[in-house]
Amino acid sequence: MHVLDSLRPGGAERLVVTTVRHLDSKRFTPMVIALFPPLDLKEELDSLTIPVHYLGLRSIFDWRRGLWRLTRLFRRHPPDIVHTHLLYANFYGRLAAILARVPAIVTTLHSVEYSHWSYDRLRFKIRKIIDMAIGRLFNNGFIAVSRAVRDDYIRHCGFKNIVVIHNYLDPGTVQSLPSESIAAVRREFGCGEDAFVLLHVGRLAWEKGQRTLLLAMPEILKAVPRARLVIVGDGPEEESLGAMARSLGLKDVVIFAGRRRDLPPLLGMSDVFLFPSISEGLGIALLEAMAAGLPVVASRVEGIIEVVQHESNGFLVPPDDPSALAAAVIRLSADPDLRRTLGRGARYTVEQQFSVATGLANLEAFYESVVKRRP
Repeated sequence: MHVLDSLRPGGAERLVVTTVRHLDSKRFTPMVIALFPPLDLKEELDSLTIPVHYLGLRSIFDWRRGLWRLTRLFRRHPPDIVHTHLLYANFYGRLAAILARVPAIVTTLHSVEYSHWSYDRLRFKIRKIIDMAIGRLFNNGFIAVSRAVRDDYIRHCGFKNIVVIHNYLDPGTVQSLPSESIAAVRREFGCGEDAFVLLHVGRLAWEKGQRTLLLAMPEILKAVPRARLVIVGDGPEEESLGAMARSLGLKDVVIFAGRRRDLPPLLGMSDVFLFPSISEGLGIALLEAMAAGLPVVASRVEGIIEVVQHESNGFLVPPDDPSALAAAVIRLSADPDLRRTLGRGARYTVEQQFSVATGLANLEAFYESVVKRRP
C-alpha cells in the first residue's frame, strides 16, 4: 500500500507510478492511496490496472477521513507493507497502519526536509516532533532518495535504519521527437524556430529557486536576445513569480506553462534545462531532462551534486546566484558542441546509475528484508 498526499504530477508521485509499473508482479501486488486532490496521475494508474483509493480529505485536520477511513481500508485489504510518502501521508499512514496492525511500515524520505526550514515557527517545531516521534516508534525502515536526505534525517530526527535508494526512472519513457512535432510544441508556446529555449520543471516554491531564474533572465537576454524561458509547474509562489516577471519586463520572454503531464514534448523542444534549487533531495525532473539528453545547469547543492558532475554531464553553479546561472547559459548558447557533449554525458549517467532496473532491484530487496525481520 503506497500512501501519498495526492496524485499531482510531482517528483515523489511520479516515482511511485514508476515503481508500481515495474515491480515484479509475481512477487508484489501494489495499491495506491491518495489523501487529497488533485488526482492527475490516477488515469495512468488506472491504465496499469493498479487499484487506487481516494480518501478526499477536506483539510489536514480531517481525522475522520484521514485516520478512520484509512484504518478501515487497511483492515479491509490487509497489506504486508504500508509504504508512506510525504508529510501528511507519513502521519496518517503510520498511525492507521498501527491501528490496523499492519506488519511493516516503511517511509521514503524525498527531500532535505529540516535543514532549510524555519526553526522559529511553532508549527514547524510541532511538525518535526510528531514526525520524529511516530517515525522512531512505528517505522520498520526508511528509504532516502539521496545521501543528502539520509544525512538530514539522521541529524535532525535521529532515524537510524535508513537505506539510500536514489531516485530512478525508465529512460525509455523520455523519447526523442521528430522535428515537426518539436516545431509544433514550440509554436504552442510562441517560440520560433530560432528561439533558444530554456526549460524549468518544478513546484513553484522558494526552495526550487525560480526567483533566481527570473533575476538571471535580463543578463541572459543581453547576450542571447532570442532566449525564452518556459516554467512548468504550479505552487504557492505562482502569483508572486508572475508579478516578479512582469516587474522585470519579462512578460514576453517567460512563459508560465502551469502543471503539465506531457513532459517529453517540452524536453524535446528545449535547448537547456535549468534546475536552480536552493534545497534539493534528488529531483525526478532533473533526471528526466538528463535522460532526454539535455544539457543541464543546476545548483551546487545537496542531492544535485550526487547526480551532476561539473562540465562532465552538466554545469553546477552556486545556489541563489543569478549572474553565475546567466554566465553558464550564455556559454552554452554559444557552443552547440558543448551542449551535445554534456547531453550525451547526462543521458549516460541516468542509464548507468539511475535506471529503473537498478532502483527496483534495490527496492524489492529492501521490501523483502523488512518482511523477513518484522516481528
